[in-house]
Amino acid sequence: MTSQDRSGLPERRRHPRFTTEFSAELIRGQQSWPIVVGDISAGGAMLNDNRGLAVGDWIMLKARRFEAEARIMWLLDGVCGIRFPEAVDPAEVIANNVPVPDDLWSRMKNIGRVDAATVPDKKPG
Repeated sequence: MTSQDRSGLPERRRHPRFTTEFSAELIRGQQSWPIVVGDISAGGAMLNDNRGLAVGDWIMLKARRFEAEARIMWLLDGVCGIRFPEAVDPAEVIANNVPVPDDLWSRMKNIGRVDAATVPDKKPG
């Protein structure tokens, strides 16, 4: 049995994907607009917007401490799938972009999960 992803297409991914939700900027030519990244892997991502895009389009995806060229691979029901030509580190991208509660750093220090000397008093901005 072949598994399927949200697009309804057969699952052909080589890399595990991570469900997430963070804002980014999609750039195509001289146009740019805000989008939401719904999942990401080393090889691609799902974006919660596909207006004005076509399969095969090349775009730039920008977020905090992240910028990557990508190609539109599929479009369906207001979302699209993109493929990165160079592998990315999805854990790093998520860590730099998913909102963290203001008190998380202090809670991490208090439970001893991290070395208090290496964790800032406030989250990185």
